[in-house]
Amino acid sequence: MKIDFRLTEQSKANTIWLKINFEGGDADTEHPEYIKFDLPFSEYENHLDEIEEIVNEYKTLKKILDVNSSSMMYCESYKEALEKHGEKMAKLFDNVPNDPQADFQFKCSLAGIELVAYDKESNEYTSYIF
Repeated sequence: MKIDFRLTEQSKANTIWLKINFEGGDADTEHPEYIKFDLPFSEYENHLDEIEEIVNEYKTLKKILDVNSSSMMYCESYKEALEKHGEKMAKLFDNVPNDPQADFQFKCSLAGIELVAYDKESNEYTSYIF
């Protein structure tokens, strides 16, 4: 018998990720996405400004996706997001999954984000942002 193993996942040791929790409908569907930071977890303290900048972009995205936002930041289209918030935020908006509960006509909401990190031994650490 020959066993043919294939690499299906690489080690997450010493990495840090941003977990973005998108929701569709009335929280009926979940669409988490992970973005890997290009820095080792063991050195995250030297990159706090970079991490904070990215977290703040997603805090802004949450307001752009929130139909009930009192800040008048809500947008329904890429074009509107581009006009109100610039190219960077419009691209983030465009990458948000569409809501399957609404026949994919609208964007999902951003329910929360977390930082997820793995130390050199692959132990997982999480930090809830919102």
